[in-house]
Amino acid sequence: MSSMRLDRPNSGQRPRRSTQVNLDVVVPYCLVYLKSRGKVLLIKKSEGRSHAGEWIGLGGKFEPGEDPLSAAVREFREESGLTIADPQLRGTFIWIDEVHCGIVHLVTASRWTGALTDSEEGELGWHRLENLRTLGGLADHQLLFLDTVLLDGDRFYSGAAVVRNNKMVEYADNQGP
Repeated sequence: MSSMRLDRPNSGQRPRRSTQVNLDVVVPYCLVYLKSRGKVLLIKKSEGRSHAGEWIGLGGKFEPGEDPLSAAVREFREESGLTIADPQLRGTFIWIDEVHCGIVHLVTASRWTGALTDSEEGELGWHRLENLRTLGGLADHQLLFLDTVLLDGDRFYSGAAVVRNNKMVEYADNQGP
């Protein structure tokens, strides 16, 4: 059996870009969804924050050297005061826009310690799982993956979107036709 070795291109050998995007910067994020008794904890982001006024999973950017689950535990604790005890990586969503490429690691949990605390990030609230598709102010892109991530325990979500002027222009995922 022969072994194949892939060499990472140096900066002088990068392939030509097929999109008008700066792929020199890839930013890892996490979104965390804590589930309990048929509900999920979301945050309505404060003014001046990304997704201001929208309900979204808790999370944010990774610290240098962090892995997805460590980042999820840290971000969730910073935004809620709770420490999740059983983080599970349930999917990955990639978006490419005019500025950068973001890789969002989708994490769920159902056990935690601590007590909810107020957050500068926004207003925390529990929402019934069956009402998420009709929840006013839900960040729209979550509709692409919430069913798989929150309701289907056997499938791992993978999806990617190209965004132009804050509008999704291309999308693909592993969920089938």
